[in-house]
Amino acid sequence: MLQSMRNLTKSWIFKSLMFLLVISFSIWGIGDMFRSNPATRVVASVGKVKIQVQELERRFQTEMQEARAAFGPEFSIAQARQAGLLDRTLALMIQESQFDQDAARLGINVPRDLILQTLAQEPKFRTPEGKFNVALLHQLLGRAGLNEEMFFDLETRSEARKAIADVIMASAQTPQIMTNTLYQARGAKRILEVITLRNDSVKGLKPATDDELQTYYKEHEADFMAPEYRGITIAHLTSEDITKDITVSDEDIQKSYDERAAEMVVPESRDLVQVVLQDEAKAKSIAETASTLRSLPQAAKAKGVTPITMNKIDAKAILPELSAAVFALKQGDVTAPIKSSLGWHIVQLNKIHEKNTLTLDQAKDDLRKTLQEERTGDMIAKTINQLDDAIAGNQPLEDIANTLRLRLTRYAALDATGKLPNGTAPKEAIPAKEITLASAQSLDAGETGQVLEDGKGNYYVVRVDQVTPSQTRTYAEAKDQVLAAWTEEKLFAKAAAVAEDIAKQLREGKSATSFASMPGVDVRLSKPMSILSAPDKALPPEIIPQVTHMKKGDVTLAARQGKHTIVRLADIVPVDPQKPESSRLKIVDDLRKKLPDNMIEQYIGYMNTLFPQQIDMELLTSLKSQG
Repeated sequence: MLQSMRNLTKSWIFKSLMFLLVISFSIWGIGDMFRSNPATRVVASVGKVKIQVQELERRFQTEMQEARAAFGPEFSIAQARQAGLLDRTLALMIQESQFDQDAARLGINVPRDLILQTLAQEPKFRTPEGKFNVALLHQLLGRAGLNEEMFFDLETRSEARKAIADVIMASAQTPQIMTNTLYQARGAKRILEVITLRNDSVKGLKPATDDELQTYYKEHEADFMAPEYRGITIAHLTSEDITKDITVSDEDIQKSYDERAAEMVVPESRDLVQVVLQDEAKAKSIAETASTLRSLPQAAKAKGVTPITMNKIDAKAILPELSAAVFALKQGDVTAPIKSSLGWHIVQLNKIHEKNTLTLDQAKDDLRKTLQEERTGDMIAKTINQLDDAIAGNQPLEDIANTLRLRLTRYAALDATGKLPNGTAPKEAIPAKEITLASAQSLDAGETGQVLEDGKGNYYVVRVDQVTPSQTRTYAEAKDQVLAAWTEEKLFAKAAAVAEDIAKQLREGKSATSFASMPGVDVRLSKPMSILSAPDKALPPEIIPQVTHMKKGDVTLAARQGKHTIVRLADIVPVDPQKPESSRLKIVDDLRKKLPDNMIEQYIGYMNTLFPQQIDMELLTSLKSQG
């Protein structure tokens, strides 16, 4: 409902632009939706106001334009009908009518002068000399098919609605008692006794007979399928493979040094000590003391402030607000407090590093590394281009690897997770496992994929050599898995019965600690939890939503992989509104956001009693079915 209210407050310019397109809508076929009905028929009544089909048609055309702006010009009448656009349009008109009638009841009257003043503030409606452009207003109104009376009627009613909404929302002050009540309800902390029972700790399970296992196998045959296996070959190239063959001579370094002469100049820089404070008075006090002592660190520490040391800072690496003052200092000098967006800065100059030019010996190591990286990048780009061309030419991967010196790794059979048929990982790790296996799954037998990159300067190509389809394992092949699955199922059932018995005894009042001596049982207290706090992550997720609805002594349980968890609500610790924790801010923020919406909804409900609405559903259904 609030969204509808906000729609009422759109600027007149937007609404005028929408009306400019009303006439052209006829070529879209929108008018046909209404033509079979007399324009004067009443589709809804609101209090003493009647909404006619013709009015609904005009408003629907405007709403269709907005919808097409959002969803594209192909948005059709059929789609609008399916989306409920006509119902929404009528509902909006009903709400506007209720606001208009209530504004009249309350005697709210927006003068024309106010509308003109607001309009005159729009830059688009001013002449180059800064005067209100009356001609432009009349031009727009004419193109929209509106005269001044119609325009002022639209705007005064809109501003009156906005005035009512503004008053309601401005008065949405959260009562203290509401905040406190919600805080007490949502902030109360619940402490749980948590008993965890491992399924495999349950005793008394009889060994399975071969007949039982075979029966289980037949009932769950689909669970014992052998996965699809793929034989793959991976060709890989790393930046290190190329770098090791690249050499940079002293002549190369000398040439680069000469070409990069401008880069060899090291600008003037300074070693600084800085303090940043939010309090100007405190900053002035520290600056005065530092100037007297000629030691900012000593003055700052005396006030409990930690200074920051910054070495070799040039003019580009310092805030613009500080640059002029800092680079005007002499060694040992301290600035007065300087204001920036971060606060008040006090800076002391410790040392000046004069502008200089690096010698060849000083720059040699960095230049060698830079040249090597540049040549490696060029070589990789060249190699990848050759690799792409070779793959596109359907050359065998082995020939490509020999030509471009790629390393090949072969795997006879891997499942989608990279495991061998015996369930173990291959001895040689799969290069870039995630991306190469994903590529292998997308290829058919005999296909070679595109070049893959891992983002670390390494490149891979995958070929699928063969595909062994998924198939059902025989009982003999799957016997170990059948036994494990049968055992897990039986242990789960026995553990579930034990967990239910523990829950029953807890409900009868037995202490949780009395179960601590049972094999495979762990007993603990949960961390205190409330609606406003983070949950205990050790609890099964399905239990957490239940906690806020539990009463003291209530018991619930949940089963997860390999274990059962039984919990009892041990205590509810109330919060004191007079000594609130930081979580109370969540309540305040939530109410601040939702209360205005609530008040608008209540006001609209009140208007429904003042100005009851009645819709001709038969006529509305007829309108929606046309078009």
